[in-house]
Amino acid sequence: MQNGTNNNLNDVLRNIEACGSKLDRWNSKKWENMRKDIKTRRLVVSLANRDTSEMNWKQVGKLKDQLNDSLKVEEMYWRQRSKTDWLQKGDMNSRFFHQKASARRI
Repeated sequence: MQNGTNNNLNDVLRNIEACGSKLDRWNSKKWENMRKDIKTRRLVVSLANRDTSEMNWKQVGKLKDQLNDSLKVEEMYWRQRSKTDWLQKGDMNSRFFHQKASARRI
């Protein structure tokens, strides 16, 4: 029975590792898509700003709102990412903790 338990545990560990790898790839792809989306939206807003017709201003406003929405998503991503780093490395009287605390003082 002991050997069967070890095999099951090894299967679980392999599945967890495979899941983690897939999540890493998904995160990289999603982040890359987010960066491309922001870059594209900035370009579209820039091009739309060159057109000075009156009807275009409403469209420019909508494009800017879409860009702002994308930037908020990016900001939320980085906030969540920093919390993850903090949970993993922070508040252990470590160099990481002291750098974060010093940055807040400024």
